[in-house]
Amino acid sequence: MVLVLGNSFCLVEPKDRRKCLEELVSILWSKTGTLIIDERNFADLIDKEVEYTSNPLTFPSARRPDPVYRGKSVRGCPEEINPEKIRWRIFAAEPPIRSPEELKSRWIGKKAFELYPFKKGELYEELGRHFYSIQVFADFEPLPEGSFSAEQSMKPQPLFYTYVASCPRDIL
Repeated sequence: MVLVLGNSFCLVEPKDRRKCLEELVSILWSKTGTLIIDERNFADLIDKEVEYTSNPLTFPSARRPDPVYRGKSVRGCPEEINPEKIRWRIFAAEPPIRSPEELKSRWIGKKAFELYPFKKGELYEELGRHFYSIQVFADFEPLPEGSFSAEQSMKPQPLFYTYVASCPRDIL
């Protein structure tokens, strides 16, 4: 089993993702291994770019813990959003933040993380090239098999997807 959690696969630049995923698959036992990987719902994040960047406090994790990151004292939110790159900042969340200016005054460190967002369904499709079975969870709730595409129109949108990809295909 390989765990790639903490929304870390989006730190890999798009040009290197396929090779990185192939390397992860290559260390799994043939036909019995499992890769568990998560991603933030980047499509929804990008759709709400204006809202979240004009007032970061509208981002769900800015005011309360989200389903994946349960921390109270330190949280993260987008500073800048575009379809190719999201600049992500970590901030001190206690005591409660009352204004966007206050949130920005609590950034931790001088630099933002650079996240390379997936397009809608991109990671799911790429996993499908490498695995026979993929179970999808939206904020830890299982989605019915084959419903991932239809789920994209659910309200409210989940913040995270977690994929449990099993039974690797042979890499040629």
